[in-house]
Amino acid sequence: MEKGTKLTASDFDRLPEANPEAALLDTEGKGRNGGKALLYVFTCGPLKKGKILVRTDYKETQRDKAGNKPRRATNSIVTAGYVERHNLIQDRYKVLEGEVE
Repeated sequence: MEKGTKLTASDFDRLPEANPEAALLDTEGKGRNGGKALLYVFTCGPLKKGKILVRTDYKETQRDKAGNKPRRATNSIVTAGYVERHNLIQDRYKVLEGEVE
């Protein structure tokens, strides 16, 4: 499977009814804003796992009407895609709930 393969629109449509098989904490925080992130893992088919990475306290800036660029923290989906199981079984991920089958 090609790394970084994107989720399909139908996968996103099913998310509200899907129960993730696992919730993982990424303890390394290698994103541009650093910090920890949550990964929600679900099965998309017999050979692939889906993941959604939510960065908590994600720092973003946006100009307001006065031209200022205030920083604010949000919880944001940073990436979503397909991944092979072995990529989710690493020391950097702490299982918070469920398990990666």
